[in-house]
Amino acid sequence: METGKMISRLRNEKGLNRRDFAKFLGVSNGAIGMWETGKRQPDLETIKKIASFFNVTVDYLIGNQQNSIDYANYQIDAPEFALDFK
Repeated sequence: METGKMISRLRNEKGLNRRDFAKFLGVSNGAIGMWETGKRQPDLETIKKIASFFNVTVDYLIGNQQNSIDYANYQIDAPEFALDFK
């Protein structure tokens, strides 16, 4: 998901209007609109502030979600790496 769409989704989930969100960030309503429509991107410091506000990571906010690996489902067949839990 694009950063602007993610910002819009998170903002709407919190029930915030653009005006109040812009006031919190110290930017104009127009800036929020430009971000959410993909016409502009917030700078890195603003992205960090937005991520912190919504309690998400910057990676999540910018859509950099890599497939996580569930290591619990892996088994090592090399005896030298085996752990004995006796």
